[in-house]
Amino acid sequence: MNAFSKCKNLKVVYLPKKVRIKSFGIGYTEAYYSSEEEDYITQKIKGFTIKGKKNSPAHKYAKKNKFKFISV
Repeated sequence: MNAFSKCKNLKVVYLPKKVRIKSFGIGYTEAYYSSEEEDYITQKIKGFTIKGKKNSPAHKYAKKNKFKFISV
């Protein structure tokens, strides 16, 4: 979580086929837990794109989080 949260200019990443991505691992600004909302608060990085292999964890993460995905 929050691996690249301070990298707001990071717009495209290529992820190898077997990489694992935790919730909010990439493509989001810093996530923090709100006890008031009882959930994590985040904001997507505008225009963020993930490149990787089709049906890989990267592809599934992009799909789940509604990020643009480019199969390479």
